[in-house]
Amino acid sequence: MLQSSGSFCSFRRLFVVFFATIFLWILYHQCVTFHLFGSSAPSINAVIAATTTGNYEWAYRLKIPKLVVIPYIANDPSAQYHPPSNKGNEAMIYLSYITAFYDNLPDISIFAHDSENAWHNDIIFGQNLTDTIHSLDLEEVERRGYVNLKVDWQGGCPQWINSSITIDSPNYSELRSEEIYVREMFQNMFPGHDVPEIFGGPCCSQFAATRAAIQKLPKQWYQDRIDWILNTDLPDYISGRLFERMWAYMWIGTANDCPIEYKALCRVFHICFNDQEELDEWNGAAYLSEKGTRDAWADRVTNNHIDDRTEHAVGEMGPWLKRGKDEAVKRGRSKYYRWKIAGDL
Repeated sequence: MLQSSGSFCSFRRLFVVFFATIFLWILYHQCVTFHLFGSSAPSINAVIAATTTGNYEWAYRLKIPKLVVIPYIANDPSAQYHPPSNKGNEAMIYLSYITAFYDNLPDISIFAHDSENAWHNDIIFGQNLTDTIHSLDLEEVERRGYVNLKVDWQGGCPQWINSSITIDSPNYSELRSEEIYVREMFQNMFPGHDVPEIFGGPCCSQFAATRAAIQKLPKQWYQDRIDWILNTDLPDYISGRLFERMWAYMWIGTANDCPIEYKALCRVFHICFNDQEELDEWNGAAYLSEKGTRDAWADRVTNNHIDDRTEHAVGEMGPWLKRGKDEAVKRGRSKYYRWKIAGDL
């Protein structure tokens, strides 16, 4: 009997160990890294580059603890927050904020334009900035120091700017009209540094940065950049784009900050497609669906007619797109899958 009882106890211990192992395996593979909400939430400023005709009310509806909205109005010198001059597009506003708040920066500053819906927001978020920011992993921002709010490579990656290009170069393109000024700009900003040959990063100057990253450079350095914008004869779209090419180098020392799209989407926003091909397929279908919807609406307005084939195709894509994104979001809830798919950006 004693032997039988001992065998039973051994079996019971094995049974408990087995199921404990299974439980821990499931917990590890499905665990969720919660964003820094609640009492441990980081302090955050949303710095909005706005104009008097812009609408940034969406920023006040962001559901993020400890968020303070700081709207800088480019063309209203009587506004509470305004740059010294309406020059340099959003670059002047971001630099003005940094110099004004340098000694009292929050843990994280989110820099964004005033338009909630715009082409320069990723289509996975419906080109909606609110959804983009709500999906942002604040812990990843704190870990990395600087994170672009866009992952799509169009218009900035993988090797967008070559600092050796001049206006006489056969590869010069007006599409990248700031390219010929990048070398001189970099040397002005970072004297003594070797000029990187390649600059790249997702467009379009919307990102998050930590206090520690911003304060790697002294306050006077940022003021010098403001003075440069005030004194340059370059048009605003070029001076603004020059800074767009420099933010990543300023804060994380990387001139070509182009993480693979599906990996960045997974690691930074917790939407995890299995590979780039799968994300490309989803994005392609989403763009076709959006175009089909626009075409159908235009047809209705212009001809009072709807193409049944277009309407049917768009209707067929909808459930497939939803299912694909839902599955990617589900994978993104697992820290294990985020590391498996994206690794360390």
